[in-house]
Amino acid sequence: MNGKNLQKKLSKCKYYNETDLVTSTGNPLFECLKREAKFACGASICRSCGYFTPDLTFLGERYELLELYHMTHINNVASIIEKGILCRNEINKKALQYEDISNMEVQERREDKIIDNIDLHSYVPLFFAKRTPMQYALKLGGVDWQAPICFLCINVEVLLIDGTYFTDGNAASNRTKFYDDLSELDKLPWDILRADYWIKYEDGKRKRSAEVLVPHKIPFSMVHRVVVYNRKALINIIGTVPRDVEIAIDRRFYFSRIEGRE
Repeated sequence: MNGKNLQKKLSKCKYYNETDLVTSTGNPLFECLKREAKFACGASICRSCGYFTPDLTFLGERYELLELYHMTHINNVASIIEKGILCRNEINKKALQYEDISNMEVQERREDKIIDNIDLHSYVPLFFAKRTPMQYALKLGGVDWQAPICFLCINVEVLLIDGTYFTDGNAASNRTKFYDDLSELDKLPWDILRADYWIKYEDGKRKRSAEVLVPHKIPFSMVHRVVVYNRKALINIIGTVPRDVEIAIDRRFYFSRIEGRE
């Protein structure tokens, strides 16, 4: 149901309020306040308007999914705070200065992918897992090759943005499947996503790269934490990041040893 139809439907119900979360089409999402019926998954429905409202606490309980991750160069943080996390097409369209850490060969494969009549470069990619194959493949050189990388930790409510998909592997792969219903999260390779590494699993490299694809833009207001590699990186951005957003040094997001895990 798109935002306009949802608003029309809820106008018949006195138990709703507008949230500050906006869909990719610019339509606000609405949350019904009269949750009279509950479901096993924690979702609820209003008997007055019939609007189904998911309770996302089940994501943590069932999948240990508390946040999602966008990996970027630390030099991009200031622009992201101002403009939001933009998809590749928007960055190119606006001719923004941007430190690109992606693999160009992979990006060429993604360029040919079309999801719901939108090309893959019009989606902002997020990861379910820390320490992904993309991160390991960077190998920027030197002992602290991961130092320029930071992680923007995104609220799981991003899954509710209109037009969002999630995948069971790297979106560039022809073997990867795409989903847009939270009930299909069971189909993701959670054993691989929760593991320390992917090397021991069949097709582990692709599956470890499972993504959430959000159309066009994610507002910075959905970022609740920024994770950096060391104190130098923290000092570099501490005056830029809003005070209500945590900045943390957390080596669990980074590889502890440089060794092949293909």
